[in-house]
Amino acid sequence: MELLAQWEEQHEGYLEGTKNILNGKGSWREQITGAVGDLFTVEDKYTTAIETALGGSVNHVVTTTARAAAEGVKYLKSIQGGRVTFLPMDSVKGKPYDTPALHESCVIRTAVDCISFDNKYAHIFQYYWVAPLVVSSMDDAIGLQKNTISNCVS
Repeated sequence: MELLAQWEEQHEGYLEGTKNILNGKGSWREQITGAVGDLFTVEDKYTTAIETALGGSVNHVVTTTARAAAEGVKYLKSIQGGRVTFLPMDSVKGKPYDTPALHESCVIRTAVDCISFDNKYAHIFQYYWVAPLVVSSMDDAIGLQKNTISNCVS
């Protein structure tokens, strides 16, 4: 358990830029809320689908403001510490998603509806994951994608 806690503290599994931001020092660091992958939980039965939908965006970093994101970029440049996509909460705006595909019998729910997160991150997660639909099987995903413009994971 101690090793797992140490890995979590050191942000093991994240890309270099993400680790450098999460471990960074400076007043701007107080406005970093975390990496996307640290800001939600998912039921075991949806883990594979959510990992697929998320992809590399698990490394994106949420900030409270665009100014903090700019300071983070400046910091990374100063240490040649890699790259990160920042998601400032004051400017990233997601929105609810509605498509006829949601009413297909094979659709379980949208990806964003398969995760739990603090409501203050609703716009961040709606921005990213409102469109992918979680469906019951790969065959259903293929069939649905042929007939609609929806992104599907199973």
